[in-house]
Amino acid sequence: MEAYRKLYHSNENLMTDLLETIESELNDNSLNKELKRITNKLRTLLKKEENLVNLRLEGKISDTIYNEKYNEISSEKEFLAEEKVNIETTLKSEIDVKKRLTEFKHLLSSQKMLTEFDRAVFESIVEKIIVGGVNSDGEIDPAMLTIIFKTGETQNKDGKQFKSKRKNAKLETDKLCPQNSDEDKKLYSQGTDYTY
Repeated sequence: MEAYRKLYHSNENLMTDLLETIESELNDNSLNKELKRITNKLRTLLKKEENLVNLRLEGKISDTIYNEKYNEISSEKEFLAEEKVNIETTLKSEIDVKKRLTEFKHLLSSQKMLTEFDRAVFESIVEKIIVGGVNSDGEIDPAMLTIIFKTGETQNKDGKQFKSKRKNAKLETDKLCPQNSDEDKKLYSQGTDYTY
């Protein structure tokens, strides 16, 4: 969320460029063209299959040639049918991404601040996060976080800032140890120290 706030406030044009890049990728019609090509190819194969059956019924081709050609057409139809299902699934997921992109644009245009983690927003703007690295002093820092945005911009954060405190870290030292140095004097009625 911190990275989102910083990215948004530091450069609104960067966010606009990112959204335009994502939208242009989603508006690519190559999958629709491929789906039409596969559909046309399936229609052609059905016509070939129909013609093959007619030739066999008329006795113009032998059983061996018929079986050979029929198996070729059937295997190609199965392959294209699977490919068609895959493309349709991809197109459906693109519709979901377009919907999330529209919601993201609405969020940016309303200039609301994120108060809780939103996975859709995160996946829309962050390419990857690298844990660990080398700090400015040249020392290895396992707590260093490098956030790489889809726009190419990077941001380094100190992971120690985001680490939650221990459960007992806010307690005073006298409350952490159950036996204070003067506790024995409180427990015994004769609080003097007898040494013989």
